[in-house]
Amino acid sequence: MRSRSADTREVMFIVEYQDGRIRYVTASNRDLRNGDRAALAIASMKQQDGEIPEGAIISVKRVH
Repeated sequence: MRSRSADTREVMFIVEYQDGRIRYVTASNRDLRNGDRAALAIASMKQQDGEIPEGAIISVKRVH
């Protein structure tokens, strides 16, 4: 069984835009429980909320 603190840790991702810009976003382990593929949806939600700029996102990759 995982501890509660593991679920609340943040994971950082690099968001790459079509025009070459990059931004960093974080997501909780809880939001990623179905895998890193959820990171693109999270980045899109952060765009809608104004946390990162609008634009065509071409990739979202976990920072190691």
